[in-house]
Amino acid sequence: AILEATGPTETVGIKSVRALGNVALEGQVDSLEGRVLRARELELEPGGVVAVHRHDQRPGVAYIISGEVTEHRAGASGPMVKRAGDVAFEENGTIHWWENEGDTVAKVVVIDIVPAE
Repeated sequence: AILEATGPTETVGIKSVRALGNVALEGQVDSLEGRVLRARELELEPGGVVAVHRHDQRPGVAYIISGEVTEHRAGASGPMVKRAGDVAFEENGTIHWWENEGDTVAKVVVIDIVPAE
């Protein structure tokens, strides 16, 4: 499946990433010991790219606050433009990459489950 996702291998143009916080999942859900629920705000500059990556054991959701991003996802029929108010769900095994083809900064809140640091 990784061969289906051709795209950039380096992330560029991230204006900022602001940690919004996290919640330890120990004691919340038994099968999620050692993981946290993480929230971040990402600002992607025009021309910016989030390199192709795979969500292994890292489900998440991205909510577009402002601007727009184009998502390229393995198995999709084509690129998907996500605008303010849109949501992208990233299930286990999702392979994708994002780019900002617009002329304004795109602001996205990303919430995912990741290993505790």
